[in-house]
Amino acid sequence: MPKTVKKKPTPVKGSAPGPDASAEIADLASEIARHDALYFQQDAPQISDAAYDALRIQLAQLEAQNPELARGDSPSHTVGAAPAAAFGKIRHDVPRMAEYAPLF
Repeated sequence: MPKTVKKKPTPVKGSAPGPDASAEIADLASEIARHDALYFQQDAPQISDAAYDALRIQLAQLEAQNPELARGDSPSHTVGAAPAAAFGKIRHDVPRMAEYAPLF
């Protein structure tokens, strides 16, 4: 069952970080890490892609508004998580990026 993401009011740009900004960043980072593990390592996602994207966007916005609170280990600096070993590797006849080369 998809989880509803609650939007919080956006602070005025240039204002001092609110007392909850640091806690909210930590909570979002933790929640994203949990969903990364569920999706990439356990093959058991619990929220929709759109809800997951909303969490990442919310974190990126908070970090942009409060750069002094951005963490070095923030999920905004990574893509996904390490895949489970059970997924195994495959070799494509045509390398995946080669398909998209004409687009770049």
